[in-house]
Amino acid sequence: SSTVNTLMMGDALAMAVMQARGFNEEDFARSHPAGALGARLLNKVHHLMRRDDAIPQVALTASVMDAMLELSRRLTAD
Repeated sequence: SSTVNTLMMGDALAMAVMQARGFNEEDFARSHPAGALGARLLNKVHHLMRRDDAIPQVALTASVMDAMLELSRRLTAD
């Protein structure tokens, strides 16, 4: 119980300091770009999307095997 209270007080103190300094989610994202919050805030669609020849494409008449081979070839070409 005292451990939970100590953690709660530490979190409350950290939040108060963050508010006093005007620290927001974007500041956090810049400090921790590899974290989940940083990635969510900093990554844009154009960072993740595939373009042109990187997009797997097969003819409508292609077999499922051909489609799977094309997917494997394109998705592992990065």
